[in-house]
Amino acid sequence: MFNDACQKNRDAIYGIRSYTQISKTQQAGGLGSGFAIAPGIIATVGHLAHIDNDPSRIHTNFEVIRSPDIGQQMEVARLIAIDPNHDIALLKIDNPRSNQFLTLENKRMPTGTSCGSLGFPLGELIQPGPNQIQINLVERLIV
Repeated sequence: MFNDACQKNRDAIYGIRSYTQISKTQQAGGLGSGFAIAPGIIATVGHLAHIDNDPSRIHTNFEVIRSPDIGQQMEVARLIAIDPNHDIALLKIDNPRSNQFLTLENKRMPTGTSCGSLGFPLGELIQPGPNQIQINLVERLIV
């Protein structure tokens, strides 16, 4: 199941870093997963945009990386919409390096069909030195 899900969907799955510079040496931020729903438009959880889980404070910086591009430079994205009631946010990459996106099935799935979530639930930020940040993203399928 993992191989099939990755082959079919990984070109549209993104790791997302949100952050805000608090001081010269301190950032507040988080990591999450998302998926492209149109070229350059990524859907993710709304709380990833919140500083310290405070809906009134929104991060100023967003960087994204597609699953196949891990290890390359992250792309800059910007927040274009957030729905705190449904915990959904949309990000936009102005000049995406990929135009791949997920599509919905146009038929009802049979009862009992396996489903899962492909993303980066165990991502972490590593700070090897001052003003250096590395992002460790490992794809996982949760069924």
